[in-house]
Amino acid sequence: MARPPRYRLSGLPQHVLHRGSPGRPLFARDQDYRFFIESLAANSRRYQCALHAYVLMPDHVHLLLTPEIPDGVARLMQATGRQWSHHCKQSSDGAVHPWAGRYKSTVVEAQTWLLSCYCYIEQTPLHAGLVTTPGEYPWSSFAAHALCQPDPLILDHPVYTALAADKQTRCMDYRKRCLSPLDEATRRIIGDATNAGWALGSEQFQNDIERSVHRRVRPLPRGGYRRRSPE
Repeated sequence: MARPPRYRLSGLPQHVLHRGSPGRPLFARDQDYRFFIESLAANSRRYQCALHAYVLMPDHVHLLLTPEIPDGVARLMQATGRQWSHHCKQSSDGAVHPWAGRYKSTVVEAQTWLLSCYCYIEQTPLHAGLVTTPGEYPWSSFAAHALCQPDPLILDHPVYTALAADKQTRCMDYRKRCLSPLDEATRRIIGDATNAGWALGSEQFQNDIERSVHRRVRPLPRGGYRRRSPE
């Protein structure tokens, strides 16, 4: 199956998933997580991508980004991936490439799906059985959104900031939302769209994206689409 082209669109959120090589952890030590966060922070500024939400799992990474330039996400991921590969070679035998191929991504309709993507990302450690609440996991943006803790990585989307006028109320409203696990149908839709590269949104949104990128951005009504398990 041919790999879908990248979304070269500015001003629209993208949910990005990048998996590590099978059979070995992507992050083994706390300093590994910290190095990746520092690299991500520098490259998000350099390539003009606002980072709205993230989680660094032991074997994969989820990011929610809005690029200001059409190739911002691709350039950020390329630079961060290259720096991480170099870090791995320095800190181990370097025998195995740290990434399992290219990153996967979907473009997201903000008004209908953005907050669900926030929760999908920040609930990943809970869904994986690593913690009993999202706040227990240290390598995600949950604390910034739900507990009002500062996170220099985060530049929130207007859909999130519109939850409430003041920060404390906004965090409380979001915490109530995110502490309620997403239903499996919603997780499946987000996971399938990300893995396949389909646009995540309403039919009108998908129509608009197809006109912009000149290709199909949704599965065929029948056949041609194999369901994948979400992360």
